[in-house]
Amino acid sequence: MRLHPYLVSLLDKQRMKDCDLERLKSIRDQIRSDLEPINQYNPRFYNGGSYGKKTMIREAFDLDLVIYFPHTDSRSLKEMYTSVYESLEPHGYKMTPRQIALSLQLPNNPFPNQDFHVDVVTGKALDEKFY
Repeated sequence: MRLHPYLVSLLDKQRMKDCDLERLKSIRDQIRSDLEPINQYNPRFYNGGSYGKKTMIREAFDLDLVIYFPHTDSRSLKEMYTSVYESLEPHGYKMTPRQIALSLQLPNNPFPNQDFHVDVVTGKALDEKFY
């Protein structure tokens, strides 16, 4: 077998199924809904990691949700992080604090054959363009 067809075949096998992508969107939307208390700070939400770059592979993936608070928010990053934690806590997520992210295990893993988790990353925009 020539190399190019082999690589195309390999990549095709790792492509995410549409139903799995829909499930990920649903999970993302639920977490954003659960984060409603922080909306008072006018954050922006972004898809991060391989999901955001559209480079996910079926063999190993997670979901990264990035939250940028406005550059005018006077709270410390720790206070922003804490507000995210406190918003999610009542919803039954098992959360593992990381340096800049919360790693969430969902109450019912929608991908039982995977070690699936969601990383919620908290940051502060550098300017009004949310860079």
